[in-house]
Amino acid sequence: MKPILCGDIDISYILQNLGNLPGLIYMTAHYHEDFKISKTVDKFFETYVKLFGHPPTSISATYFDAYLLALDSIERAKSFDREKINYQIRNTKNFVGITGSITIDSNTGDAEKSVLILQIRQGLVTYVTRITKEILGK
Repeated sequence: MKPILCGDIDISYILQNLGNLPGLIYMTAHYHEDFKISKTVDKFFETYVKLFGHPPTSISATYFDAYLLALDSIERAKSFDREKINYQIRNTKNFVGITGSITIDSNTGDAEKSVLILQIRQGLVTYVTRITKEILGK
């Protein structure tokens, strides 16, 4: 059986619908507990499990990063004025969150960040590698 490749979707959906296939499934993600960009990842993981009773998803981690980035932008703006906060968000450079380093393109507002490649085999999800813009030559 040829490997299945899929984008960043809820891992529980993959496991429920495809997790017991005999072949390999590769998917992109923003978070996996084995990829530790900082000590904050362990604290995030432990706290999330205590609060919700299950490990965080990739989406949970990106939401948490958005929250942290918003707080950081408010602190840098030294204001609750939305124009000043928006300016700080759009000028974010190398913000280290749960999912890695985030830089916001000041022209487009797009996040520039790495992506993880995960492997699923017989219901087991493992971290394979991280792809950065440097690897892609951008």
